[in-house]
Amino acid sequence: MKILFIMQFDSFIKTLLPVVDYLRNNNHSTELILYKRWRKKNWISKDILNLMKNYDYKIQSKQKIFKQLKMKYEIVVIGTTGGKIIKSIYKFRKNKKLNFKIVTGYIGALLDNDKKKFIKGVKTRSYSDLIWVPGNEAIKKIIDTELINPNDTQIINTGLPRFDKLFKLSKSWKNQSRDLILFLEQPTFPKTYTERRNLVIQLINIAIRYPKHTLVIKPRFNKKIGHAHKPKHLLPEILNKIENKPHNIKISNTDIYSLFPNTDFALTISSTGGLESLLVNIPTYFINDFCGNNNLYGTEYFKEIGSITNTQNIINGKFPEIDYNSVNDLVLFDGTSTQKFVDAIVGLV
Repeated sequence: MKILFIMQFDSFIKTLLPVVDYLRNNNHSTELILYKRWRKKNWISKDILNLMKNYDYKIQSKQKIFKQLKMKYEIVVIGTTGGKIIKSIYKFRKNKKLNFKIVTGYIGALLDNDKKKFIKGVKTRSYSDLIWVPGNEAIKKIIDTELINPNDTQIINTGLPRFDKLFKLSKSWKNQSRDLILFLEQPTFPKTYTERRNLVIQLINIAIRYPKHTLVIKPRFNKKIGHAHKPKHLLPEILNKIENKPHNIKISNTDIYSLFPNTDFALTISSTGGLESLLVNIPTYFINDFCGNNNLYGTEYFKEIGSITNTQNIINGKFPEIDYNSVNDLVLFDGTSTQKFVDAIVGLV
């Protein structure tokens, strides 16, 4: 079977490369394209190129992708936040009377923290033959929009293939010292410089409150780059400008999977990394200092899990009780997501 992957941004690449590897190991032909939008800031950084270093790929704009689509593929997997590319490929297929199936999906569980963008994203994905989602909760939310015709589009709970590695790693972790407090940054939440500086101040206060721990701020990126969530007001830059910081707060760009075995508890606002830590049973708290009771930054999405709180409660040692069973409704986590993804797309043809 001949399959084309059109990918944009690091999260989609990390999600889809395990699928590419599996398909290639099972004698399927795959071709990879990094989608570069014309007249938009280039998101293809050195970090992206490093992710792709073991793969043959092309960097193409929409018009070149259209030429590529004439190469008689059975499946076209589109890994992007949405936009016009999905609808454009659907129209191109129809006009040229091509027969490939279109597969699109989601890379995170926070589907409706921005209702308008969520509805727009579902409308765009309605042109797909198959939509992959991270968990059963996502299926319910998409179906509730009534924008998807089940006769035309399947919605499949595959989970996220990139989490299969975490599942395997977590089974090998031994009892280790749990002396880290891990803050997982969301690059654009909160938005303003004032809010982000206040966040750093509160993290400093937490570090002071727990002197036997090291509070590690794990940035989403270590520099400003083009991305689905373009980073602004980087936390390391803000922290470095603050004097008289406690010795037990620091920045780390280490892979979070290396930090998890030593993490006592994790904090975030709405990062998917917070879901990853929950999945491996690390107490994880989604702070709503900058959200109030609305879903401005997606924090309220975790209300059913029981893990929403604020930084003052953390400082006071008041931790909410987490319902870990509900986490599995948000993200399927059983080590078989890659297999489920492959089965779903192969089943289309």
